[in-house]
Amino acid sequence: MGSLPNLGDLHTFIRADAPWIEQSTMTAIKILWIGRESGAWVSMHRWKAGFVARRHKHLAPAHVFCLSGKLRHNDTDAIMSPGDYSYEPAGSVHGATTAVEDNVHLIFQMGAIMHLNEDDTPCGYLDWETVAAIRSR
Repeated sequence: MGSLPNLGDLHTFIRADAPWIEQSTMTAIKILWIGRESGAWVSMHRWKAGFVARRHKHLAPAHVFCLSGKLRHNDTDAIMSPGDYSYEPAGSVHGATTAVEDNVHLIFQMGAIMHLNEDDTPCGYLDWETVAAIRSR
């Protein structure tokens, strides 16, 4: 029987001062973990006030935790503030989300997301491979 891998072979450690990856003048991401075997990933998102994330459908569940600032789910007008948690089940479609204030939120995304136009036709796709490509920039 072969030897078991040690923690160093399996462990992911991201330091607090790891750089943010700028996606636009309004958004940045810090990718903490990608599970190639599961299709899941964990990332922190930093949005400036006024940023609007497009309408999308969760093809797998997501867990969202607000660390700082505020954001609004425009479908329900629910405001997420620091310490608030949101579960978004697989199959859920929600409209745009707006950064009410500069904010940082942590997302445990369990699988792919399909971006949608207002008529629900697909206009983009985000999965672990796309996230890996963002991290490799």
